Order: sequence, then C-alpha cells, then structure tokens
Amino acid sequence: DPHIHLWDPRSNPRPASPFVRLLGWNRELLRTVPRLLLPEATREFVGRTDYLLAPYLPPTYAADHGEHQVEGYVYVEASWTGRGRLAAADETRWVEQLAQRHDAEGPRLVAIVGAADLRRDDLGELIRAHRAASPRLRGLRDKLAWSLDRGVMDFADAPGLLGDPAWRRGFASLADHDLSFDAWVYLDQINALDDLLRAQPRVRVVLDHLATPVGAGGPFAGQGADEAAQAAIRRRWHDAIARLAEHPQLHVKLSGMFMPVVGWGLHQRSAPVTTEQVRQALAPFVEHALACFGVERCMFASNFPMDKVSMSYERLYDAYRALVAERPAAEQRALFHDNALRFYGPIGGPAGGPAGGPASAPPGAQDPSREEPAP
Repeated sequence: DPHIHLWDPRSNPRPASPFVRLLGWNRELLRTVPRLLLPEATREFVGRTDYLLAPYLPPTYAADHGEHQVEGYVYVEASWTGRGRLAAADETRWVEQLAQRHDAEGPRLVAIVGAADLRRDDLGELIRAHRAASPRLRGLRDKLAWSLDRGVMDFADAPGLLGDPAWRRGFASLADHDLSFDAWVYLDQINALDDLLRAQPRVRVVLDHLATPVGAGGPFAGQGADEAAQAAIRRRWHDAIARLAEHPQLHVKLSGMFMPVVGWGLHQRSAPVTTEQVRQALAPFVEHALACFGVERCMFASNFPMDKVSMSYERLYDAYRALVAERPAAEQRALFHDNALRFYGPIGGPAGGPAGGPASAPPGAQDPSREEPAP
C-alpha cells in the first residue's frame, strides 16, 4: 500500500492536536465541536472531523485490512507542525520508531515520504536530517494543492509554487539526492505541473490521487453542481491525464478518489456503499489512467485514513481487485505490489532490513519519542 498516513494527536504536533487536548476522547465532541470552529473549507474537505482527530497507528491500520493481505506500506507526510528548523525530520523519526515497534506484527514500513519546503536554502541539511532519522526515507512531498475556489481547502501555503524559481531549484536538487517527489495537485494545477515536468525531467515523480478532480463525482463547493458540470470536469481530467502521461518520469497513484472533495458524498450515506458501486465509480478514472500510463507506471493505494470516511479498507480493495480481475496475474501483481516496490525501494531498504535501533536526533531537531499521556 504505497500511500497511508499515521498520526496520534495526543503526542504529535498536528493541526488537530489542540482539539484533542481540549476535548479529550469524547467521540461525539470530536465530531461536533470542531465543525463549529474550523473553517468551512476544512470541514467539508475532511467530511467528518472525528476521523481526522482519532489516533491512527499501525495496529489500527492492520485491523482495517480485514481479509486483505498487506505486506508493506509507504508512509506519506501528514502535516506535522513541530517547532524548530529541522522539525520536519522529527516526523520521519517518529514513524521510524513506530515501525521498529510494530513491523514484526506486520505490515512492514517500506518507505517514508518526508515533508520539506523545497524553497528553503538549507534543503540539503534537512534531507540529511531526514536520512539520519530513518534509512527508509525514499522521497519528499511539499503539498502543492491550491484552488482558486475559496470553498476548496488549500494545502500549499502560497499559489504558484510550481513556477517559483526557488522552489524549482529545490525540486531539481532531488535528483542529486536520489529522492523521488510525491506531487499532490488539484486538476486546475495540471498545466503548471506539466510545465515543471518538461523543464525538470531528471526527478522521479508520482502523481498522488489522480490529480484530485474536485466535483467530478458530484457537487462540492460549487463545483460539479449538476451532471453537465461533472461531465465537463471529467473531460478536462481526461485530457490532463493523457497530457501528463507523456512524461516518462511520472507515475500515478490510483488513490484518493473517495475523499469528500471529489464529490461522491459517500461520507453522508446512511448505508455502506457496495463493492459494485465503488467499482462503477472508479472504473472510468482507473481505466483511463491505465490506458495512458500503462500498467507499469500505476499503483493502487488506499490513502487511509483520509478515505476511510467514505468506506472500509476491505470495500475499497475489493473494488480495486474487481476492476482488474480480468487482467493477467502479472499485471495485477504489478499494480498491487511490484510497481510500488520498484518506485520506492525494497522492504527494509537497501540494507535488507530496518535500522537496528532508534535513530539519533541531529542537532537542532526535537526528540519526538517522548509521548504525552492521553488527555
């Protein structure tokens, strides 16, 4: 599973942590009070705040799998807000420490995609801090998602990062550090991403969440208001994916299509969605991505727990399997296993296993191993 997040607002510096410390573990309060305090765009993006505020740790992730056998996972940065110049590396260290405690139970941590602001002058130092924190660092993500629509939550701290000269210099340097880049953008940013990939072909990139076509599945924040509007969004997405596939260094994660922002509204249903309904919703997107990128540049991923608000892990992966059930076994293995390992590296890293002990903190970094008691 090449795209998951883990968090524990009791001990991590996260945007959600103040709510958890204020409200304790009353699930009803965690569901209702933040909806009164958070910006509307944030509330609508996450769908249900209790999913965002509850801890999500390896044992919970393993329990979510049900009958599916998950061998390993890739951790992708999740908005760590620690203090200090090298605080982003604290998140990497925390995940490595989690893995050392839980890998034996399975699934194992395959790789870490750490956080970094690619504009910073000391990017090289931060990368070294990430690597000191874990030998499983394989890539970086600087969240780029930014929308002109004020009803859609922004994750980038400024528009136009893809064209910023300082940011582009940092991006280009990833090739010298042998690091990949996870690109999460909204559909409206595809032209800028296309331009970046043409200008910087040396960096290996994976497109997260099929470029998150806001409103493609139904109304969201004024987009996709009716069937005609949804069809127009899908046509734009169709053309954008075909254009991006021209870049051989770009791969794509077949994931994230059930975040509320896509517009399906599944988090509001009273009855669980069926596997066939999920398969039908996904089919046009997955089939087009496979046709454009080829099987060898695609990988299924869960984006849990962000997509958990819409359905269970079992339902999602049952639908994924149904989508490709008629394909040869080798292609199925590539989509569910081999392609992710090829992109991010073998389980356990180059040395064939995880680090033998806790990673030491480089100068200037905080020690995230100190866990605060649950409120």
